[in-house]
Amino acid sequence: QASMQHANLLDARHRQNAALMAEIHEAMGDIVVTRDMDRRIVNANAAFCEMTGCAEPFGKTCEEIGIAFRPGGKAHCYDVEIATPYGQRIFTWHDVVANDPASSRLVISSLARDVTDERAALRTREDARLRAENANAAKGRLLATVSHEIRLPLSGILGMNHLLSQTKLTQEQRNYLD
Repeated sequence: QASMQHANLLDARHRQNAALMAEIHEAMGDIVVTRDMDRRIVNANAAFCEMTGCAEPFGKTCEEIGIAFRPGGKAHCYDVEIATPYGQRIFTWHDVVANDPASSRLVISSLARDVTDERAALRTREDARLRAENANAAKGRLLATVSHEIRLPLSGILGMNHLLSQTKLTQEQRNYLD
């Protein structure tokens, strides 16, 4: 009987934790989806339904709904583009294979976060960095050209000045030359 109470207590805590996590994900706007091993959706939160525009996603695959997966740099991590009511959005999508406690079957639990604004800011920063590098290179080329254009005639003037100083000059001419 003690073991049964312990199991019931664990089950209640599991349900509480799951409900708390669901609330957190809903508040943050994260997409949470559970799929079976055939990749058919068995559970999806309201954010998923809102972002995909699919009120009844159950039994469908993400591809059937129109989600395009692009492999990311890590295993089980993808960039996903979704045409939402708010325009085309980019989500970072993470998959984890887990054991469903209710059915004791393996399921794919997925969490996706909207990173559209972050990616746009990253592109803007990268564009600004490239523009700054190009401007710096152009400035360097300009300085090199101007320096060359000034040195060449200046060398000629200094050479002629030296030759003149070797000749017989009046005191006034020498003052002007100096």
